[in-house]
Order: sequence, then C-alpha cells, then structure tokens
Amino acid sequence: MFKIHNIVIASLDAFKMLFMTGVFAILASVVSSRVISSLDSAPSGWTKLHSPATTDVVRLQIAMRQYHGASKLGEVVLDFSDPGSENYGKHLSAKEVQFYTAPTEDTKTAVLGWLVRHGIDSFRVNHDTVTITAPVSVADALLNATFSWYRNTAGKKVLRTLQYGVPDYLCDSIDMVST
Repeated sequence: MFKIHNIVIASLDAFKMLFMTGVFAILASVVSSRVISSLDSAPSGWTKLHSPATTDVVRLQIAMRQYHGASKLGEVVLDFSDPGSENYGKHLSAKEVQFYTAPTEDTKTAVLGWLVRHGIDSFRVNHDTVTITAPVSVADALLNATFSWYRNTAGKKVLRTLQYGVPDYLCDSIDMVST
C-alpha cells in the first residue's frame, strides 16, 4: 500500500497506472497551435483603446472547412452555365448547395469537442458555421489570442485581436474565425 497526499493506493500497479494517466493528461493538455491570422498593428483607421474588462464578452463565428470545398461547387455551377453541357440551365436546390458546402461529421465533432473542452457548452451550429458568445478570457485561451477594444474613424468600438491561432489538429477543420 502507498499513501500519497492522503490517498491510499492499493498496489504498485495501481500507482503506475495513475502516474501514467496523469502523465498522458499533462501531455494531452500541452497542444501546439498554429497562428491562423496575424497583423503587426491595427489596420488603417483603427485605434487600440484598452484591454477588455473581465465581464466583457465576445461573439465569435467559426467557419468550418467545407467537405467538397468551393472548387467542386464551382465545377457544378460552371457545368450548369455551359451552353454545351446537358446540364445547361439547371439550378441547384438549397439542399444540393448545402451538400457541397457541408463540413464532415468528423470536422463538426472535432470543433465542437474543442469548444466543450474550453468550457463552452452553449453554441449555435448553422450548417458550416459555429457561433459562440464567451467571456474574453475564454476566447483568449481558446484562440491563443489577446483581445482588446478598438475604435474606427467613425467612432465604432469593437473587440478585436491582431492574432489568433487554433490547435494544430484543427487546422484542417477550421477555415476562419471572425468576430
């Protein structure tokens, strides 16, 4: 029997299993991420004001990678537009367009799982876009970002970040994140 921090462990094998589980949990939490978008400074016409308050929230839209992509949809549209094609003049239904622009189930599962692991359990999925509203601190951690308040020349104030990234394992599942 072993006793660690007032926890009694019945055998050496049980201790080894708990230790390895902990090691794997630590390794799994250290996920490398890739910068998706980065600016050196605020765009022309925008001025950085200040850091957000802890109570500030940001709305994010996450565009998931489309299974067939725009190229396949483009091929179909060109075929329908070609007078020499037997499909000339046909139209796609809304359901057919959704087929060409839909993310895979694996992509949806990976993206939604990532959100849940960051404590985001309230989101709206609309076809290939996931919309969330989260405290800025959660958005910063989620995207390895630093959000700040900015104002444009028209006086509009918005929360923005100059750089964000996603974990490497999601780079093929996420096309873009916007506010």
